[in-house]
Amino acid sequence: LIFLGVGAMTDFGPLIANKKTMLLGAAAQLGIFITFVGAILLGFNVLEAIYNHKDMMTDSSNCPIFGLLALDGRNYEIPKNAKWSRKDLVEQILKFQKASGGFGLSLDNDTTGIDMTGMALQALAPYYDNSAYPEVKPAVDKALKHFKDNITINAGFLDMGSENSCTTAQVLTAVSALNIDPTVKENGFVQNGNNMISNLHTYKKDAGFAWQATMQ
Repeated sequence: LIFLGVGAMTDFGPLIANKKTMLLGAAAQLGIFITFVGAILLGFNVLEAIYNHKDMMTDSSNCPIFGLLALDGRNYEIPKNAKWSRKDLVEQILKFQKASGGFGLSLDNDTTGIDMTGMALQALAPYYDNSAYPEVKPAVDKALKHFKDNITINAGFLDMGSENSCTTAQVLTAVSALNIDPTVKENGFVQNGNNMISNLHTYKKDAGFAWQATMQ
Protein backbone atom coordinates (compact mmCIF):
# COMPACT_ATOMS: atom_id res chain seq x y z
CA LEU A 1 0.00 0.00 0.00
CA ILE A 2 2.84 2.38 0.85
CA PHE A 3 4.57 1.68 -2.48
CA LEU A 4 1.33 2.29 -4.35
CA GLY A 5 0.63 5.49 -2.47
CA VAL A 6 4.13 6.91 -2.84
CA GLY A 7 4.20 5.86 -6.49
CA ALA A 8 0.96 7.68 -7.17
CA MET A 9 2.32 10.88 -5.63
CA THR A 10 5.81 10.80 -7.13
CA ASP A 11 7.08 12.61 -10.20
CA PHE A 12 8.80 10.07 -12.44
CA GLY A 13 9.90 12.67 -15.00
CA PRO A 14 13.65 12.25 -14.36
CA LEU A 15 13.27 8.46 -14.50
CA ILE A 16 11.36 8.26 -17.77
CA ALA A 17 13.66 10.79 -19.43
CA ASN A 18 16.17 7.95 -19.87
CA LYS A 19 14.84 4.97 -21.86
CA LYS A 20 16.86 2.43 -19.90
CA THR A 21 15.75 3.63 -16.48
CA MET A 22 12.22 4.05 -17.83
CA LEU A 23 12.08 0.32 -18.61
CA LEU A 24 13.43 -0.57 -15.17
CA GLY A 25 10.94 1.72 -13.47
CA ALA A 26 8.05 0.40 -15.55
CA ALA A 27 8.99 -3.19 -14.71
CA ALA A 28 9.14 -2.38 -10.99
CA GLN A 29 5.75 -0.63 -11.02
CA LEU A 30 4.19 -3.44 -13.06
CA GLY A 31 5.53 -6.01 -10.61
CA ILE A 32 4.00 -4.16 -7.66
CA PHE A 33 0.66 -3.85 -9.47
CA ILE A 34 0.57 -7.53 -10.45
CA THR A 35 1.43 -8.59 -6.90
CA PHE A 36 -1.26 -6.32 -5.47
CA VAL A 37 -3.99 -7.51 -7.87
CA GLY A 38 -2.94 -11.13 -7.44
CA ALA A 39 -3.15 -10.84 -3.66
CA ILE A 40 -6.69 -9.44 -3.89
CA LEU A 41 -7.77 -12.25 -6.23
CA LEU A 42 -6.41 -14.76 -3.70
CA GLY A 43 -8.56 -13.25 -0.97
CA PHE A 44 -6.25 -10.62 0.51
CA ASN A 45 -8.35 -8.02 2.38
CA VAL A 46 -6.71 -4.64 1.87
CA LEU A 47 -8.80 -2.82 4.48
CA GLU A 48 -8.16 -5.48 7.10
CA ALA A 49 -4.45 -5.29 6.37
CA ILE A 50 -4.60 -1.59 7.24
CA TYR A 51 -6.67 -1.57 10.41
CA ASN A 52 -4.98 -4.72 11.76
CA HIS A 53 -1.44 -3.80 10.69
CA LYS A 54 0.87 -5.11 13.42
CA ASP A 55 3.80 -2.76 12.78
CA MET A 56 1.95 0.55 12.51
CA MET A 57 3.72 1.91 15.60
CA THR A 58 7.23 1.00 14.46
CA ASP A 59 7.01 1.85 10.76
CA SER A 60 7.36 5.33 9.24
CA SER A 61 4.69 8.02 9.19
CA ASN A 62 3.73 6.77 5.71
CA CYS A 63 1.85 3.86 7.28
CA PRO A 64 -0.75 5.73 9.36
CA ILE A 65 -0.99 8.57 6.81
CA PHE A 66 -1.73 6.41 3.77
CA GLY A 67 -3.72 3.98 5.90
CA LEU A 68 -6.06 6.72 7.08
CA LEU A 69 -6.33 8.22 3.60
CA ALA A 70 -7.30 4.81 2.21
CA LEU A 71 -9.91 4.15 4.90
CA ASP A 72 -11.42 7.61 4.51
CA GLY A 73 -11.39 7.41 0.71
CA ARG A 74 -14.86 5.88 0.80
CA ASN A 75 -15.49 6.14 4.54
CA TYR A 76 -14.94 2.42 5.04
CA GLU A 77 -16.22 0.92 8.27
CA ILE A 78 -13.65 -0.28 10.78
CA PRO A 79 -14.74 -3.17 13.06
CA LYS A 80 -14.84 -2.41 16.77
CA ASN A 81 -12.34 -5.20 17.44
CA ALA A 82 -9.81 -3.85 14.92
CA LYS A 83 -6.29 -3.20 16.11
CA TRP A 84 -6.38 0.36 14.76
CA SER A 85 -9.37 2.70 14.89
CA ARG A 86 -9.50 6.05 13.11
CA LYS A 87 -8.72 7.77 16.40
CA ASP A 88 -5.68 5.51 16.87
CA LEU A 89 -4.41 6.36 13.38
CA VAL A 90 -4.89 10.09 13.95
CA GLU A 91 -2.99 9.88 17.23
CA GLN A 92 -0.21 7.92 15.55
CA ILE A 93 0.15 10.53 12.79
CA LEU A 94 0.35 13.33 15.36
CA LYS A 95 3.31 11.61 17.03
CA PHE A 96 5.39 12.47 13.96
CA GLN A 97 4.93 16.23 14.35
CA LYS A 98 8.07 18.01 15.49
CA ALA A 99 8.60 21.22 17.46
CA SER A 100 8.83 23.25 14.23
CA GLY A 101 5.29 22.23 13.31
CA GLY A 102 6.45 20.06 10.45
CA PHE A 103 5.98 16.30 10.24
CA GLY A 104 8.80 13.82 9.78
CA LEU A 105 9.19 10.33 8.40
CA SER A 106 10.68 8.88 11.58
CA LEU A 107 10.15 9.12 15.32
CA ASP A 108 13.89 8.76 15.90
CA ASN A 109 14.92 12.31 14.94
CA ASP A 110 13.62 15.86 14.48
CA THR A 111 13.97 15.92 10.70
CA THR A 112 10.88 17.18 8.90
CA GLY A 113 9.83 17.55 5.28
CA ILE A 114 7.35 19.88 3.60
CA ASP A 115 6.15 16.94 1.47
CA MET A 116 5.56 14.77 4.53
CA THR A 117 3.82 17.62 6.33
CA GLY A 118 1.55 18.09 3.33
CA MET A 119 0.63 14.42 3.27
CA ALA A 120 -0.02 14.39 7.02
CA LEU A 121 -2.40 17.35 6.72
CA GLN A 122 -4.23 15.69 3.84
CA ALA A 123 -4.95 12.75 6.14
CA LEU A 124 -5.86 14.94 9.11
CA ALA A 125 -8.07 17.39 7.17
CA PRO A 126 -11.38 15.53 7.71
CA TYR A 127 -10.82 15.75 11.48
CA TYR A 128 -9.85 19.42 11.67
CA ASP A 129 -13.20 20.77 12.90
CA ASN A 130 -14.33 17.55 14.56
CA SER A 131 -14.93 18.00 18.29
CA ALA A 132 -14.17 14.31 18.81
CA TYR A 133 -10.59 15.02 17.76
CA PRO A 134 -9.67 18.21 19.70
CA GLU A 135 -5.94 17.60 19.32
CA VAL A 136 -6.06 17.86 15.52
CA LYS A 137 -6.87 21.56 15.06
CA PRO A 138 -3.90 22.98 17.04
CA ALA A 139 -1.56 20.50 15.36
CA VAL A 140 -2.80 21.44 11.88
CA ASP A 141 -2.65 25.17 12.67
CA LYS A 142 0.95 24.74 13.78
CA ALA A 143 1.76 22.89 10.55
CA LEU A 144 0.10 25.62 8.47
CA LYS A 145 2.32 28.19 10.18
CA HIS A 146 5.29 25.99 9.29
CA PHE A 147 4.20 26.18 5.65
CA LYS A 148 3.89 29.95 5.79
CA ASP A 149 7.30 30.26 7.43
CA ASN A 150 8.87 28.25 4.60
CA ILE A 151 7.06 29.51 1.51
CA THR A 152 9.36 31.07 -1.10
CA ILE A 153 8.97 34.43 -2.82
CA ASN A 154 7.58 32.47 -5.77
CA ALA A 155 4.86 30.92 -3.55
CA GLY A 156 6.61 27.56 -3.86
CA PHE A 157 8.41 25.23 -1.46
CA LEU A 158 11.82 23.60 -1.19
CA ASP A 159 12.77 19.96 -0.84
CA MET A 160 16.43 19.06 -0.35
CA GLY A 161 17.29 22.69 -1.09
CA SER A 162 15.46 22.85 -4.43
CA GLU A 163 12.11 24.38 -5.27
CA ASN A 164 10.01 21.84 -7.16
CA SER A 165 6.49 21.13 -8.35
CA CYS A 166 5.92 17.99 -6.26
CA THR A 167 6.48 19.69 -2.91
CA THR A 168 4.30 22.64 -3.86
CA ALA A 169 1.59 20.27 -5.10
CA GLN A 170 1.58 18.45 -1.75
CA VAL A 171 1.02 21.71 0.11
CA LEU A 172 -1.65 22.84 -2.35
CA THR A 173 -3.49 19.53 -1.90
CA ALA A 174 -3.28 19.88 1.88
CA VAL A 175 -4.63 23.43 2.09
CA SER A 176 -7.34 22.57 -0.45
CA ALA A 177 -8.40 19.62 1.70
CA LEU A 178 -8.71 22.09 4.57
CA ASN A 179 -10.89 24.37 2.42
CA ILE A 180 -8.28 27.14 2.42
CA ASP A 181 -8.19 29.26 -0.73
CA PRO A 182 -4.49 29.61 -1.66
CA THR A 183 -5.21 32.58 -3.95
CA VAL A 184 -6.51 34.81 -1.13
CA LYS A 185 -3.67 36.93 0.24
CA GLU A 186 -5.11 37.02 3.76
CA ASN A 187 -4.76 33.22 4.00
CA GLY A 188 -0.98 33.59 3.93
CA PHE A 189 -0.02 31.70 0.78
CA VAL A 190 0.39 34.59 -1.68
CA GLN A 191 3.89 35.96 -2.21
CA ASN A 192 4.72 38.92 -4.47
CA GLY A 193 1.48 38.39 -6.36
CA ASN A 194 2.23 34.68 -6.82
CA ASN A 195 0.25 31.77 -5.42
CA MET A 196 0.75 28.02 -5.47
CA ILE A 197 -1.43 27.56 -8.53
CA SER A 198 0.45 30.12 -10.60
CA ASN A 199 3.69 28.65 -9.25
CA LEU A 200 2.81 25.20 -10.55
CA HIS A 201 2.09 26.64 -13.99
CA THR A 202 5.78 27.63 -14.23
CA TYR A 203 6.59 23.90 -14.43
CA LYS A 204 4.34 23.34 -17.45
CA LYS A 205 6.12 21.87 -20.46
CA ASP A 206 4.91 20.67 -23.84
CA ALA A 207 4.63 17.07 -22.63
CA GLY A 208 3.29 17.81 -19.14
CA PHE A 209 4.71 19.16 -15.89
CA ALA A 210 8.35 18.95 -14.85
CA TRP A 211 9.75 18.35 -11.37
CA GLN A 212 11.93 21.47 -11.64
CA ALA A 213 11.43 24.47 -13.89
CA THR A 214 14.81 23.91 -15.59
CA MET A 215 13.83 20.39 -16.69
CA GLN A 216 12.24 19.66 -20.07
